[in-house]
Amino acid sequence: MAPDGTMVYANKVASTALGKPIEEILGHQWMQHIHPEQYKEGYKRWMRCVATKTPLDTRWFMLRYDGQYRWQHILAHPSFDERGNVVSWYMMGIEIDQQVGAEQALQTREREARELLNRVPAMLAIHGQSGIEFVSEQFLNHIGLPTSEVLGYKWLRVAHPEDRDRVSELFSESIRTGQPSEWLWRIADKNGHYRWFHIHAKPFFEQDGSIRRWYSATTDIDDLLRSKEAIRDHRMQLDLLAEGVPGFLWKALPNGEVTYLNNYCEDYLGLTSDQVRKTGWIHLIHPDDREEVIRRWNILLDGGQWHEHVHRLIGKEGEYRWFQSLITTVKDEGRQSGCSSWPHDGCTHYSLGRTDCSSGAKAIASLCRRDDCNDLARRFWRSDRSVESDDDRYDWKPWEISESFDLMSKIEP
Repeated sequence: MAPDGTMVYANKVASTALGKPIEEILGHQWMQHIHPEQYKEGYKRWMRCVATKTPLDTRWFMLRYDGQYRWQHILAHPSFDERGNVVSWYMMGIEIDQQVGAEQALQTREREARELLNRVPAMLAIHGQSGIEFVSEQFLNHIGLPTSEVLGYKWLRVAHPEDRDRVSELFSESIRTGQPSEWLWRIADKNGHYRWFHIHAKPFFEQDGSIRRWYSATTDIDDLLRSKEAIRDHRMQLDLLAEGVPGFLWKALPNGEVTYLNNYCEDYLGLTSDQVRKTGWIHLIHPDDREEVIRRWNILLDGGQWHEHVHRLIGKEGEYRWFQSLITTVKDEGRQSGCSSWPHDGCTHYSLGRTDCSSGAKAIASLCRRDDCNDLARRFWRSDRSVESDDDRYDWKPWEISESFDLMSKIEP
């Protein structure tokens, strides 16, 4: 190249690569092989290097002998005389079309990967040796900060002040041990409101076993935690209600397996829910009442209803007492899924003191000999008010059965 940047010599390799005789590429003719979209800017850049006497290092898309454009890495360096004047330029071109193609393919994959990460419904981040290297748009949109404000080790600033030290220690321990880690922490949104998130970080290893970077996914679980708290509160309220009811409450599956007994029931039976679940409950029913109880249970399983029924149930003292059972069913998509009951102690309701079942039955039979025996069943089992007899005053409990219930059939003469 002459001092003014015109070509005065080219070797056969350059002539062959451009597909032109040497005479047709001398001067500035060789620059006509630069792609039209790059020619104007390429010519200006070359002339600027000539004018400023600075080397040229660029990439041009140039037309080859086969009519195809390929990428060339162009290097040009000036040669100076003793006075610092340029006496000539030396230029070299290296074909890098495959290299550029590989770089463009890599850039495309990286762009697609970033697009994928940004579309995943989670807040993703990549942590390298110098801290955070990448955060997804989901993360940035939530915290309302630009990428530059969370890169490196600035990401801890979005954590709740009470969580920062704990989170920093947990992640530092994971980096030290190389083990995956997860934790719960609170992150401030763009309005300064904190919500609970779950983060799961895993390392990416090189072939030599060293950790190249960490990948983490952060998911918003604030609504889930609040729902769990509400469920716990409701369950606690239900437990308090169930344990406070002055009667026996139990729950069982269609196969008869007991899944719950309240404290009143456990105290009377002298058995826990687990014990009844293992041994079953039919043996706790009086032998004379079991057949009828089983029959009614099968009616429930067949989709029928359990009308109020009185039967005897053995207690921890080995004595049988009369109970009124009110059973309701719970169905799942039209199928029987469970039963619950509220048995009431008929003896104690009528304030017969500490008499056993036979004593209670005899007392009821004695009452039934009076003229109002037809009304006794309703008065005895419906107890929404205090009922006063000729001899004593009886305090009634708030539970009742149907008026058509045949109490007389359960009283031995």
